[in-house]
Amino acid sequence: MNRNLKKGRFFLPFILLLLTSLPLHAEEAGAKDESFSQAESSLPQEEKKETEGRKRIFSLDFSALILGLSNNGWGLGCSYEQYLVYHTAFKAGFQHCTFIRDGSLFPTVNFSLAAEYYPLSNSLDKLYLSLGGAMDYLAYTTTDYGENIQSNFISIITELGWKWRFQELVAIDIHAGYKYIFKEEDKTSPHDYEKYLRKGIVWGASVKFNLGKIIRKIF
Repeated sequence: MNRNLKKGRFFLPFILLLLTSLPLHAEEAGAKDESFSQAESSLPQEEKKETEGRKRIFSLDFSALILGLSNNGWGLGCSYEQYLVYHTAFKAGFQHCTFIRDGSLFPTVNFSLAAEYYPLSNSLDKLYLSLGGAMDYLAYTTTDYGENIQSNFISIITELGWKWRFQELVAIDIHAGYKYIFKEEDKTSPHDYEKYLRKGIVWGASVKFNLGKIIRKIF
């Protein structure tokens, strides 16, 4: 009996040490699990922010500037693109050009809307198909051509393009398509309107700057 008590007293400190160490190990395990869950939850948030940045873009379009410079003038455009669902998106654009024609200023305005389909990505990247329409206003004066001059031109355009984005700030958009312009039969189309409105097979490359992200990075 005394021998068994001595053995129990010998093992008692080890048993107490084991019992006191169990909560410590449990807290460490809980802390590890919590830190792991925090790290796990932070990754999707970062990816979500990055993906959201590619699903909503307001950018400047310098193709109007090139068109203006090629006709002794100037111009500037802007566009807004919004990703929707199932690889689809829509795009709205505005362009203004002022040309120098016969020694006087000749302003033009363009509004456009298009539906886009991105088969290779869930954001505004890579290959896309576009179908939309546009309205162009050319400020011809009635003194030049009379009252029946056609100043508003409605068109439809379909395009195939590739959008390559880098650094989340700049995108290169290479595209080609076909543009059809509707003419009004009861009005006269100016002989030089094709200089200011592209029609038929159209193609080009543009550099787009994500103005919203640039402003957020600066401020």
